[in-house]
Amino acid sequence: MLPRLREQGWPAFSVNWTGSFMTKRACSVRLGGHTTQSAPLQCELPQGSPISPILFLLYVQPIVER
Repeated sequence: MLPRLREQGWPAFSVNWTGSFMTKRACSVRLGGHTTQSAPLQCELPQGSPISPILFLLYVQPIVER
């Protein structure tokens, strides 16, 4: 994802922010007043985030242009 943003000419600030957004993500589950320990996530773009579909479209743009 980050190399693709660089190829598209995005500013370093935006690329760095995106990298920070996509790394070191974790989740926990709360059920009945109990919360599990935090576990690292293996995916990069979180489901439900408003920015995830935008980043996905930026990633696939070169494929669509072919």
